[in-house]
Amino acid sequence: MSSKKASDEPFGFTVRGIIDLAGGPATVARHFDLSVQTVAKWGRRVPGIYARDLAILAGLPLAVVRPDHVQGGDAGAKKP
Repeated sequence: MSSKKASDEPFGFTVRGIIDLAGGPATVARHFDLSVQTVAKWGRRVPGIYARDLAILAGLPLAVVRPDHVQGGDAGAKKP
């Protein structure tokens, strides 16, 4: 039995999986002018300043990479 709580489990894509879709840690590091070690330290969340470009590199919507950076489609709608 795992000692992790359900909330600790990744939902959907993992950060490592997104980085791999974008070409791997070395490619991502080169793109952002970072070291491979820095990219490898991205644990459970991609830093916000890199999220949009990483989503484009990986061919994924931003909502997958950083859902907290996407405004809901009905956020501006008036509630009855």
